[in-house]
Amino acid sequence: MSLEERLKAIAEGIVEREKRHAEDMANAAKKLEALRSTVASAIDAFNGAVAADVPHLSITVSAVRLDEKHLHAHEFELARGRHRALVIAKSKAEFTLVGPFKTGKSEGPCRTFPFTAESDLEDALEDFLERFLEEATTSWSDEGDADADFDAASTSNVEEEESEAEKGPEEEDD
Repeated sequence: MSLEERLKAIAEGIVEREKRHAEDMANAAKKLEALRSTVASAIDAFNGAVAADVPHLSITVSAVRLDEKHLHAHEFELARGRHRALVIAKSKAEFTLVGPFKTGKSEGPCRTFPFTAESDLEDALEDFLERFLEEATTSWSDEGDADADFDAASTSNVEEEESEAEKGPEEEDD
């Protein structure tokens, strides 16, 4: 059997195995498209509100695509800079909200809801989007007065170095 024939035989086996997931995958995609529409509309309102004064805080909402991690799932992504949040619909009839998180860091936290738990999902989605927007639009310097603390520490270190330079080299006792 040639390599092409072997791979074709493998593909035929995979097709037979995966056919039984096709209907559930299509249903998950349909549910996720509807949820994405709701989220995209809300994010459009947010982006409209920030556009004039702080357009760099705009959020993007990706198209629905096959999930990068789960074989039988679809996802869409919210993004601003390194900040991400994922909304996933799995063929086993559940949504998972992932994040918010930063790219290059661990994904999470995750919350999962059956497709039938619409009111629980709606409540969780509001909280999820609020947390994402807060994290994606807040720099570390906005937490407390980190810039002032950094400036004070930097100034303090510079003053100590200048003070020691004025003293000259330390002399050792013999």
